[in-house]
Parts: sequence; C-alpha cells; structure tokens
Amino acid sequence: MQTCTGNQSNGIAFTAPVTTLNIQTLTQPIAPPTGTTGASLSSSPDSLITPGSAGPSASSVTLKTDSSVSIITNATAGVSPPYVAAPGIDVRSTGAGGTNGTPGSSSGPGGDGGAGGAGGAVTVNTAGTVVSSFAGRPVNPRAVEFGNTTDLNNAQTDLKNAQDELGIRNFLSTATDDATKAACGGTLPCPANKLQDDTVRQAAPHARKRG
Repeated sequence: MQTCTGNQSNGIAFTAPVTTLNIQTLTQPIAPPTGTTGASLSSSPDSLITPGSAGPSASSVTLKTDSSVSIITNATAGVSPPYVAAPGIDVRSTGAGGTNGTPGSSSGPGGDGGAGGAGGAVTVNTAGTVVSSFAGRPVNPRAVEFGNTTDLNNAQTDLKNAQDELGIRNFLSTATDDATKAACGGTLPCPANKLQDDTVRQAAPHARKRG
C-alpha cells in the first residue's frame, strides 16, 4: 500500500508491486504538465521466456482519494485531432501475453503458444474532483494566418470608405437645412446627379468626408 499526502502537484504514478494507492490530505491540486496523467496505478507483469508458457496474470489494483483531492489535466491543440487531455485518473491491470509456441518441422508439428494472462480487478473510489481542460487553437483571419495583413488592412480601409460614402449620399438625399439646399442648387432632396459633385460635398456642412 502507498499513501500520498501534502504537495503532489506534479502528478502521482505507481506500478506493481504497489497495488493499493491512497491519495489524501493534499495541500494543493494535482495539476501536472500538459499530457501528463494526474494519478495513475497499474499492474502489468512481464511475459515469460519459455516457449508455450502462459502469461502471468496481473494483480488487482485499487486507487482511493479523499475530498481534499482536486486533479486538473489539460491538452493543447496540435496539428491534427484528436485533441485529448491526459486522464485525470488512470488505473489498469493487464495480464502478460503468452509466449509463442515451438516451430513445427518435417518431423512433427509445432507446439502451442501459451495463453495470455488475465487482468486483475480494478477499483477506483474518489471523493475529490477531476477536471480535464482543453486549450484550443486560436481563430485568426486567413490574412493573419498566412502573414498577409496588408490586404486585410486595405480591405478594412475600403470598407470604411464605402461606409462613409453611403453616409454622405444618405445625408444629401435626406437633408433639409438651408446650407445643403443652397449647395444642391436650391433643390431638396439633392438631385442624384449632384450626389458625387465635390463642390456640393464641400459646401454642404455635414457631407464632408472625415479625414
């Protein structure tokens, strides 16, 4: 039996012969580096060498935590999926594989291979919390992704100019003040053929483009 207390922030990992792991009275969360399991316990015996031997069975394993235990694991997006965070708790018991049989020949058949060993019982009792988080890939405009921000800036400038132009035309088409009426040749709404006239735009007090 192994008992872990206090500061275990970098994670906890044991293998057989430890078959019971108690985690309790921690002073801070278990928060290991990206891709590292928070708490793990495993039993996985080695295979034998003799041909035809059965694989050894694995031991039963038990992991327990009290309410002081908080486990936080995370993953960061890579080039391709799946983007999976490391397990918060990983407990497993895997029997060893059996060895190969003996080869056959012209004088007789080969021997059978050995059976694989059985896995043991796995028990997890936790009174704490386990959280896995995922830091996703930032979403940027394609211009930023490919380093072509000049086109992006030009497009933003073109959009602003177009919005300004629509605002000027809308004003000249709906204005009622005397200054705009005079600039439009004494007619309101301003005639369509004068909407792009620079003389009108300079004379109308609210129709000048902002610099």
